[in-house]
Amino acid sequence: MASGSQQQALRYLVAVVAVGATAIITHAIQPLVAPVVVPPFILAVAVVTLYTGWRPGLLCAALSFAALRYWFFAPIGTLRVDNAADLGRQYTFLVITSAVVWIAGRLHGQRMRLKQQVEENDRLRRRAEETLAQAEVATRQAVVASEEAAGEASRARDAALKAELAAQDAAEALRRQQEAERTLREAEAELADF
Repeated sequence: MASGSQQQALRYLVAVVAVGATAIITHAIQPLVAPVVVPPFILAVAVVTLYTGWRPGLLCAALSFAALRYWFFAPIGTLRVDNAADLGRQYTFLVITSAVVWIAGRLHGQRMRLKQQVEENDRLRRRAEETLAQAEVATRQAVVASEEAAGEASRARDAALKAELAAQDAAEALRRQQEAERTLREAEAELADF
């Protein structure tokens, strides 16, 4: 990928090439559209500004102004202005292209901010998906651990129940033994009385 300064230089080169191409095309079709030669240059300024930003757009507007003045407005081949009508057309071109640069430049800026926002949203979405995947793994591990704990708890309940039953059996055996001892003492006492 090109560095920032190379990209910036490419944007300005696009502005220069656009003016050159527009001048060549306008010169070729001039017999068909004369004296209306300004619109292709306004279009070039709009397209360059929309896709490269307002600074290259200003360069495109300035070069378009110079190209119109030199090749299309009388006297041809000079930058000199001979009459007020040509001066008015040139100022009108400057006002229109300034407005086009301002509007298209703002659109370019908004498009760049939108592009950055989309990239940030994609980054956040990928991060959320990774976090969700990690959460799903942790949830599965927690479910397995919970099931293991439930199994252990069930085994502990079974052991406690068995211990309780054994304690009840032991208590019953103890009660019978005590009853047998009492019966034995009573029997001994009756024997002793004989």
